[in-house]
Amino acid sequence: MLSDSHIKAARAAVLDFFDAPPQEYVCIFTGNATGALKLVGEAYPFSSRSSYVLPADCHNSVNGIRRFAHSAGAEVLYLDALHHGGFDEARMRVCVHCLGSLPSG
Repeated sequence: MLSDSHIKAARAAVLDFFDAPPQEYVCIFTGNATGALKLVGEAYPFSSRSSYVLPADCHNSVNGIRRFAHSAGAEVLYLDALHHGGFDEARMRVCVHCLGSLPSG
C-alpha cells in the first residue's frame, strides 16, 4: 500500500534526523502528545533509585508521568515556575547535579 511506504519513509526520516540507528531505536507515531507521554511513563524503568524532576507549570500529560514514577518508588521533585512561565534552567541544573551526587541505595 502507498500509505505503508509513506509511513516507513517518515519513520526512516525521523530516525535519520536524530541520527538514531534503526537497529537500536524505533519511531512510533501517536495520536497526540498525551498518548506519547503515557507511553514514555509506562516504559521508563523508574525505581526507588530514580528521581523525576519536572516544572510545576508543565502540561498535564507531563504531570501524568509522575504517577508511574511515584508507583515505582521514585522521588518526584518540582521546579518552581517563573512569573512569566517556565523555570530557571540554572536552578534545574543545580537540582539535577545534586541528585546525581546523592549516594545510591
